[in-house]
Amino acid sequence: AEAAMIDDTYMTGKISVKNHPFVEHFKFIKALEDENTVAKQTIPSPGQFYAYFTGAQLLNTTLEIYGSEEAFAEDVIKAYGEFVQEIYAAGCRNLQFDDCVWGGMVDAKMAVALTGRTGQRLEDYKKLLLELNNQVVAQAPEDLVINTHVCRGNYHSTFFSSGAYDSVADLLFGEENVNAYYLEYDDKRSGGFAPLAKVSGDKKVVLGLITTKTPELEDKEKEVRAALEAAMGQFGIKSFENDILKVTYVAPTTKTTIDSKALKKDKPDVYEKYAKTSNVKASVRITVKD
Repeated sequence: AEAAMIDDTYMTGKISVKNHPFVEHFKFIKALEDENTVAKQTIPSPGQFYAYFTGAQLLNTTLEIYGSEEAFAEDVIKAYGEFVQEIYAAGCRNLQFDDCVWGGMVDAKMAVALTGRTGQRLEDYKKLLLELNNQVVAQAPEDLVINTHVCRGNYHSTFFSSGAYDSVADLLFGEENVNAYYLEYDDKRSGGFAPLAKVSGDKKVVLGLITTKTPELEDKEKEVRAALEAAMGQFGIKSFENDILKVTYVAPTTKTTIDSKALKKDKPDVYEKYAKTSNVKASVRITVKD
């Protein structure tokens, strides 16, 4: 099946989500839960929904129905609030916002192209998208876990944008009131780990390190070590442990060794002449406890 394109998805009237089909879909999955699993429902975030219909291509159509962006924003909050209550009543306790609008915002040129806004208007628009998410979260039942997922697209195992999280970190990581972030970090397009320092409170972060965009299989242990090394080095974490593992960060340094080939060729009593200094990369040491 082909994903719907922007020119064949548009509003024909004011939005409503009462009796949404996702609720019946969720009930089916909920029935398969056991003591080791929790059924999760994923939905486009309120901000992404709003951005889709107020972007450069569809804004005029939306305004023909609503008259103003403010009126549409109010209806988005209302509709999402109704859906959250309905899915909660069906037994959902784990809801995920798929919020790939931020995957577009990390690319400066794409952010302008998608939204039709520049400068302060674009910055205000970003704040509004986040506020829509937070207002829906604020209305949700307290025991409903709401997380958010951000990526840069995966259509046909490809992507639609590139860019690090730095430009959106203050808003997205610092001010969004979710429980956890599920973040794309599968290649260099995602940038470094420094923006994660902006994650506020006790929110959790789950890193998507394994790619679906290439057929080659990653070395799982290598990927985990690389992520640990980068994060521990960035945030100055020397070690941490649990009941099973102890992970220790070994900082990069230099070392002096003997050039054994030259040593064999020349006189062993002058080996100091052939001493050389080399760089030792950072690493993590993982110890399995007894």
